[in-house]
Amino acid sequence: MTATAIVLTGSITPAVNFVAISDIAERRKQYLAALEFYRGFAPVFFLENSTYDLSTDPDFTMPGVMLRKFSMLPERERGKGYQEFAMMDSWHASEIAPPARFLKITGRYRVENVGYLLRECDAAAPEEMLIDRYRRRHVALTSIFSVSWGGYPASLRGLYRQMNDAGGVWAEHVFYKALAGKRHVRPFATESDMRGISGSTGQALESPAWKRGVKQVLRRLDAATGATELRWRG
Repeated sequence: MTATAIVLTGSITPAVNFVAISDIAERRKQYLAALEFYRGFAPVFFLENSTYDLSTDPDFTMPGVMLRKFSMLPERERGKGYQEFAMMDSWHASEIAPPARFLKITGRYRVENVGYLLRECDAAAPEEMLIDRYRRRHVALTSIFSVSWGGYPASLRGLYRQMNDAGGVWAEHVFYKALAGKRHVRPFATESDMRGISGSTGQALESPAWKRGVKQVLRRLDAATGATELRWRG
């Protein structure tokens, strides 16, 4: 079993703007499927911040899954990233059984090759943060990243306060700016095979196999040159 925990962030009953999928039954189904999938690889912390009552839904009680419930902040117009990373901060401040390292994944998404990513997380040095940053678009992908428990507050705590979807200040831009120039931040060595529907655009996340192959080759070329950001995104 991996030493890295998985953290899934979720909001079953969305109460923020800029959400492409708002059907509660469909969102519930997708979160349950993701939890069932991921608990086969690692201990899972499910962080949920909507009005949905997890305690009355026995389907969410699964071996290997730790349920953590939070409330949304009142500034709901600021969007998903603001609420998600405020919840992450609250979890980090309150968790009584913290993992040494975790892999954070946006909750409804399924990363088919998560086993490879977890092995990379296990091998990472405690000070290393693994996150894909793209130089051309000045974004860091917040849908999946890995950081040690001790490294989280130094790199990410409080960043949610800068996020505001209504003003076009997305989490991906805030992360990119905050991590610029920081040591021990590097991309994953493996291109993630992420499946699902984007909560922002409603578009399918899956890429064809040939495209993932091209991205993997380019990722390796970047790694060979010691690049800390990826050069290509498409």
